[in-house]
Amino acid sequence: MPLNLLIIERLESAGSPFASPMISFGLHETAAGELFEMPSMRGYVLRMAGQGRTEPHEERFDRLMVAVTNLHLRDQTDEKSQSEINLKAGEVRWIPKDSDRAIVNLDDTACTFITIEFN
Repeated sequence: MPLNLLIIERLESAGSPFASPMISFGLHETAAGELFEMPSMRGYVLRMAGQGRTEPHEERFDRLMVAVTNLHLRDQTDEKSQSEINLKAGEVRWIPKDSDRAIVNLDDTACTFITIEFN
């Protein structure tokens, strides 16, 4: 069943604000927009054109990916390791920190997802 309501409550806080910018990696055929930022979590939306991608970047924070549209993405965590992310609109996926990755939209149509990062 698609997600109708998502409630996230951060029980612990690192106490200090995020030290790095929200989007600190290159985007190709992809637009990003800030949704909110608090000391313990922040959110942004990414809209990727068909075959759009992000440049490889380090994931410094645990994050939750929320599919706004259906997603068919390639998640490449290094030169040899990759997997596919297939989510229907409303589904979510947890992505742990401490990995380098690049994301590619494998579809020919645009997709949209929300990322919530936890400090």
